Amino acid sequence: MAKRTWANIEPHLYRLQYGNEKRGSYFAIYSHNGRSVQESLRTENLMEARRLLKIRRGEDDSIDQGQRSRTLTAATDKWLETRSGGAVSTLKNDRLFAARIKAEWPHQANVPIKNIQASDVLSFISKLKKKNGSDPVSNSYRNHFGWTLRAIFDLCVKDKVRADNPASGFAGKADKDILRPTPSREQFEEIVKTIRKRRFSDTATASADLVEFMGLGGVGLAECAGLQWGDVDVKKGEIHLLRRKTGKSFTIKVYPKLRPFIERMEKEAVDLSTGAKVFAIRDPKKALQHACEDLKFPNFTSKAFRRMFIMIALEAGVDVGIVAKTQGHTDGGALILRVYRRHVRGKFEDQQLELLK
Repeated sequence: MAKRTWANIEPHLYRLQYGNEKRGSYFAIYSHNGRSVQESLRTENLMEARRLLKIRRGEDDSIDQGQRSRTLTAATDKWLETRSGGAVSTLKNDRLFAARIKAEWPHQANVPIKNIQASDVLSFISKLKKKNGSDPVSNSYRNHFGWTLRAIFDLCVKDKVRADNPASGFAGKADKDILRPTPSREQFEEIVKTIRKRRFSDTATASADLVEFMGLGGVGLAECAGLQWGDVDVKKGEIHLLRRKTGKSFTIKVYPKLRPFIERMEKEAVDLSTGAKVFAIRDPKKALQHACEDLKFPNFTSKAFRRMFIMIALEAGVDVGIVAKTQGHTDGGALILRVYRRHVRGKFEDQQLELLK
């Protein structure tokens, strides 16, 4: 059997040599700050190996070497810890996606994060099947998996496990262009009134307050659940929120129509300490369902009020970039234009086209 040795191809770039034959992947072997680095570049192409070596050496100062061994399983569990403040349904989905990632990742999820490539992520997402193992999942379900992986790797980048996010190239794919049930302003106001006056319910007022805030502020259920009085500055007219999906904080303005509601809530609050919750309940699902049944409205969900807010803002002529800020988006309104403006009513489109006269 031929003796195996390291062959130095060029500075810091090696390959295993068996006798007179060099074969297998190229390796990066060098020292950095007194620490020896020996890492496979996972390619047999010399040009690609040179490129990866340059990237790898550039990462040395931006990566915590003590974190380099973190596995996908450990990273997924760490991400789950950051999601504990979300809505019950969101947490249920988070745990489901995390369990599937750990159970179904090719060659097991104990793979080090540093070894995962973009192609591994895209391949995993494209091969997702339903529980029966044969039918493909919907685009929306696949999108949630992609966003989950992107969030997991974003956390790894923040923790300096690696310098890049291998899931950053996942863009998602839309299902059919469905116009989901969205209430008008008048329907919204009727729903709030119906919930508030419901008899024999000890949570009617709290449910009505939560629904009213979601509609007036365009705020999602998960963001409302974590809102504390320390996040509300009535004097400055600002409310500070945390976007649960991305983990990023953002601020919305207390605009004129929202101000009376916030001032009333502040006046009626029993506890205004920094850590006190603004809303007494986490989910008005049952109250909302009963109100829609009583009014013979479609079965609007909590998400419908965010859509309603966005539609009303766009129809009022609010700049799409401003609307995007109210949702914690940092893309200048690209997502709003791509997803939400298809919900804008035909009457508004006709009015806008009239401006071309």
